Amino acid sequence: MDMPIHWRLGQDRVLKRGAAAPNRSLRTTMNTRHRAIPCGLPGFGLALLLLVLQPAALAAEPTGVPAGPVKIPATDVLTGKAFKSPQVTAGAENGVPFLDRPMGKSKDGTLEAGIYQSAATHESYEAYPSDEYMFFITGHLTLTGADGHVLEVGPQEGVFIPRGWKGRWDSTAYRKYYVVYTPAEH
Repeated sequence: MDMPIHWRLGQDRVLKRGAAAPNRSLRTTMNTRHRAIPCGLPGFGLALLLLVLQPAALAAEPTGVPAGPVKIPATDVLTGKAFKSPQVTAGAENGVPFLDRPMGKSKDGTLEAGIYQSAATHESYEAYPSDEYMFFITGHLTLTGADGHVLEVGPQEGVFIPRGWKGRWDSTAYRKYYVVYTPAEH
């Protein structure tokens, strides 16, 4: 009996041939380490991946709501490889360049998470726009509240800023994970 050939998409994004159990199911979840695609011909497997799975996954997520768990490996964040994805938005806010890679958001659009990289930033807030938790991978942040309270945040430290906070943000260039909650406007 002919065993089916299985192709998998490895971390290095190269199709690799490998043995797999003939009854193993086809995995279609987003951002898995390997996807097994049973097929008889390599070209058919690649066409199946590109023409069937990818558009179906994109069609299921028109607003950035993931179909399942999303992972960005720590090494990709530390090395900057995570910011070379087509999902990254590059821009500038108040003349400060940034890169933003959303990981997903809630179905109601009030909660969003991702990774963010920015050049040094110095900004004052009359009212911080959202509730935001940040975990800094690189860089340093000094938050100075309107009441004079100073909070220092460095690499491998987290900070929460509540919506409406008034104060000053001063940072070196940084990279962070973020989770932002913005209530729906009624």
